[in-house]
Amino acid sequence: MLAKAELLKRTDFKAFGEALEQIELKVAGLTPAQRDHLFYLRAWQKTYAGEIEQAIVDFKSLISRPIDATLKARATGTLINALTIGRQYDDSFRYLAELLELLPSVDDAGARSQAHAVAALLFNQVGRYDQSLTHSAQMAKENAEPWVSCIANQLRVESLFKSGQMTAVTAEAETWLRRCLDAKEYVFASFIRSYFARIHLQNGESKRATQLLLASREDADRTQYRVVISSFNSLLARAYLAQGELANARKYALAAIDGGPQEEFIEPLVDAYRVLYEVSVKQGDTAVALAYHEKYMAADKAYLNDVSARQLAFQMAQHQAIANKLQIETLNQQNQVLQMQGQLADKAAENTRLYLALLLTVLASIALWAYKTKRSQLHFMRQAQHDGLTGICNRVYFMQQAEAALEHARRNNGRASILIIDLDHFKIINDAHGHAAGDTVLKTSVTACRRLLGKHDIFGRLGGEEFGVFLPDRDAVLAAQVAEQLRVAIAQTDTGDGRDEFPISASFGVSSSEISGFKLQQMLAHADSALYQAKRHGRNRVEIYKPPPGSTTATPAFSAVNK
Repeated sequence: MLAKAELLKRTDFKAFGEALEQIELKVAGLTPAQRDHLFYLRAWQKTYAGEIEQAIVDFKSLISRPIDATLKARATGTLINALTIGRQYDDSFRYLAELLELLPSVDDAGARSQAHAVAALLFNQVGRYDQSLTHSAQMAKENAEPWVSCIANQLRVESLFKSGQMTAVTAEAETWLRRCLDAKEYVFASFIRSYFARIHLQNGESKRATQLLLASREDADRTQYRVVISSFNSLLARAYLAQGELANARKYALAAIDGGPQEEFIEPLVDAYRVLYEVSVKQGDTAVALAYHEKYMAADKAYLNDVSARQLAFQMAQHQAIANKLQIETLNQQNQVLQMQGQLADKAAENTRLYLALLLTVLASIALWAYKTKRSQLHFMRQAQHDGLTGICNRVYFMQQAEAALEHARRNNGRASILIIDLDHFKIINDAHGHAAGDTVLKTSVTACRRLLGKHDIFGRLGGEEFGVFLPDRDAVLAAQVAEQLRVAIAQTDTGDGRDEFPISASFGVSSSEISGFKLQQMLAHADSALYQAKRHGRNRVEIYKPPPGSTTATPAFSAVNK
């Protein structure tokens, strides 16, 4: 009965629950090992159903007991999944290290496959796609069971897509999907289909994406897995928006939000709010568009913060591993010193000289370890604070720096301004010239802007193609002049090698402390409103936010520096 439940847990969640109920009726006759197995399956059930906190408590309780190595490996693997869902990333990587250390003592092929799958999934989430591909290949090599092949191929599709190596749905990829369907692994089959749909959308084949998603909707619903269902609805919303079917785009975007995981800011939720915002803009409903834009920005910020937290946890785990290795090396050297002292006990004078020499070696090793540790800390801190593509501040660090600078201006009766920059038609550039061209545009635009900014100006990437600039000691007029210089510099940027050039431009929104006060969120909101006006008035221009009629300063709501 336990073996039957194991087979059902990924293919039929409802039947899996019923199987556990039947086993509970016989709990009095179970051996201790069978009770541990049942306890593990109950915790697995809680993880799948979204009861993450209780599942984490149960798994930690189970692996703290003296249980079989195979069950411990499986429980640790599922615990890592639950910790990752619960955003406890530091613990995720700590338990991953324990799992990989335990792996050589595990003979069960299924448990080993699960461990490799957990490692591959976690490495995908922090952008280490080569390491993920290594683990997915290893699990397929060690275990030929259909469900293992299915999961390995799903993880492989994810790695290849996210690393930009899969730009079309190949016949080989279709074979991977069929293996999952044959094994009735509908969760992993649905994830593969979602990546196929993303590929179709990237290639401008929105109708193909729609047909694929609708045809496989029944399998996705069968999983009862909110992440899968929300992802399908979000992709359908994007596909219908691309086809101009606004009613369907709105319908599926709302379904993605309502049916998605609660209190989680996942990528499908961010996409759904963006679709609702773009639909409202196309329908001319400005008030609703602004409301959805605020929700989109909040969801995008939370999602990017979550990505940053995963990256930082991974970097800290690497740093800790290096520190532990250096500490072990230092202890080994100290042990060698003690051994040599014992061997040379009869030679006092020579012993003293050797002892001093070895002590200096130990001290030098400790100093080197301390130096490397500090340098690693500084390196990881910079990685956590700066955008990996452009090298400027990431969103979180930009907000921290700007808050501190704005508070300094307030205390000293100073002034400050904020610019929000958004590259025009960036999605068209990505679609027409590829993501590599899009990355080049982002980097060259940032380089052009940095030449014109001072050492005290704060420059950061807020997300996607949107940037922020904090300008101390400038009012709105001076800030607008800086913005105009940046606009001209971006427009004059060389975007190709002479064979595939295309124009780029940017729109700017400006606000200042004299207009918006010394609240950063208020300044950003006003600058964002001015940016929205720049977009509406034709793009490639600078707009200054000013209070609307009826406020303390009766001036027009916006003023513009025309291109």
